[in-house]
Amino acid sequence: MDDWKEVNTLAPYRNRMEDNLDALRKTYFSLYGERSSDFEDLLKTIHLAFDNRKQELKMQDLRRLQDAGWSVSEQVVGMSLYVDLFAGGLNSFKEKLPYLQELGINFIHFMPVLKTREGKNDGGFAVSSFTEINPQLGTMDEFEQLQDVLREQGIHTCIDFVLNHTADDHEWAIKARQGDPYYQNLYMMYDTREIPDLYDQTLPFIFPEASQSNFVVDPETGKWVCSIFYDYQWDLNYKNPALFNKMAETMLYLLNRGVDVLRLDAIPHIWKELGTNGFNLPQVHDIVGMLRRIAYMVAPGTVFKGETIGESRDIVTYFGDQQNGLQYMYNFPMMAGLWNALAMSDTTYLRLCLEALPKLEAGNAWINYVRCHDDIAWLFEEELLQRLAIDKVPFVGMHTDFYVGQASGSFARGEAKPFSEKAKEAKTSGTAASLCGLEKAVECKDAEQAETACKRMLLLYSIALSYEGIPMIYSGDEIGMLNDYSYASNPDMADDSRWLHRPKMDWTKALRRKEDGTPEQMIFKGLQRLISVRRQHAVFHSDVHAALLDVHNKAVLAYCKTNGKERLLVLCNFSSGVQAVSGGVLEEQGFGGVMRDAMEGERYQLNEGISLQPYEFRWLHETIT
Repeated sequence: MDDWKEVNTLAPYRNRMEDNLDALRKTYFSLYGERSSDFEDLLKTIHLAFDNRKQELKMQDLRRLQDAGWSVSEQVVGMSLYVDLFAGGLNSFKEKLPYLQELGINFIHFMPVLKTREGKNDGGFAVSSFTEINPQLGTMDEFEQLQDVLREQGIHTCIDFVLNHTADDHEWAIKARQGDPYYQNLYMMYDTREIPDLYDQTLPFIFPEASQSNFVVDPETGKWVCSIFYDYQWDLNYKNPALFNKMAETMLYLLNRGVDVLRLDAIPHIWKELGTNGFNLPQVHDIVGMLRRIAYMVAPGTVFKGETIGESRDIVTYFGDQQNGLQYMYNFPMMAGLWNALAMSDTTYLRLCLEALPKLEAGNAWINYVRCHDDIAWLFEEELLQRLAIDKVPFVGMHTDFYVGQASGSFARGEAKPFSEKAKEAKTSGTAASLCGLEKAVECKDAEQAETACKRMLLLYSIALSYEGIPMIYSGDEIGMLNDYSYASNPDMADDSRWLHRPKMDWTKALRRKEDGTPEQMIFKGLQRLISVRRQHAVFHSDVHAALLDVHNKAVLAYCKTNGKERLLVLCNFSSGVQAVSGGVLEEQGFGGVMRDAMEGERYQLNEGISLQPYEFRWLHETIT
């Protein structure tokens, strides 16, 4: 480590600038015209950011350039959490680190930590200042100090960078309200309803229950402001190069605070054109590509993560290399497919969905997740529904009914937004534990149902942890946190059912992870064991692709992974009954010998077949000699 302190970081920076400058200029000019002064301003921002980057971070950048696979290793296991709900604040968060380390977490996604508006704030995504921490959590100095502590302990961090909008009380918005044309042009603001009405003809409504327009009138200026999410979130104008320059400056400021990963929020929406749905337009990729190239120039040891719901062919277009595009994308198709398979006890759609996922280039990875801060959007792949002769709307309705507990045989507890023609989707809210049946089991005081619910949760996470990609656990899932219905009595939350699955961490409940026979122990110890086994075998590395297997049993998902030295066979039973995979079928797939259960150590003669108990999974492993 000491040898790195004397390394000259300026020469590599100049090389990165030289290698990327022409491509950056070409894209910039293609969007904004040959506006040399704006581009020169951008270059000054880049140079200043590099000058201001701490030497320790510059050294880390150079080390990571020599280890390009650091972010996709089998060692990386993440958790996303709200600091206030998890620990109260940044300083008290340090006291909770042993808990995370006990589980095996070394990658923490801090849900929105930047200063946000008072009252309704979209869960922190209505940002009032890009350079200040939410005062309820602490200060930017305290945040940087926490980053230093986590870096020393080998823990990577991620924060959200909201690209599409600011809060309506952001400094830029305040100056726009005061009539400053420079700041008004940073937003999509219009004097009349004429252009907003044209946009509304084709833009979907993201929250149709909250608004039937994508524009809100500002009473102080009388102007119409684009606000496709909530009316207190003003959409930024990326057709203005001054806005892009400001967002690039903001991005570099955040990276220089020491975070390893930036999650780019709401990226598909940032560029809007009349006559389109304003979603995943080509210019979005130009913007993201430029931001990534700029980040590579200044902070090449950092990673971009993105989230967009929809079909895999659209999601995969956001991936790129270290110098262009994103390195992480949330595996939305897998997540929706997992919940589909659990509701139907049938893995047909899930298997087709996973087969449709493009294989990624080395250095890129899916973020595999079961739940997150958002609701579950039931957006299924249209082509796959056609192949299966499934009628979309009733199919979606079946899922919303099942996960609110209204369908026959449902074990779930949740809340739903029914299918909306304008939004083109339906959504379900609920914690993983409640959706898997633990809440119902607690209501019924049924220990057997509770154990079954825990098995369902571990089944889903066994796939997130073993399929190609980086696993991301949602805080509270590790101890089976249930739905929090108290949000409905809070006027700042009542109209947003996503707060149902954002409960405050129950540290008394967490203590029960140490009590034999409790759901908390079963889930926590189960995840802990899965994480430990994952780290022991390089076959779990994100670059090792999975191959789906047809084991002639719709209730069983099967896939294998091999890296030439190890081979892994994963079998997952999504039904409430015992399921068999015959030895003959396994032999057809090339598995006829003896494999060891990586979790329990038991050896299985595969030609005798495998029997799986309800919601049971197996990680079968062998060393190739």
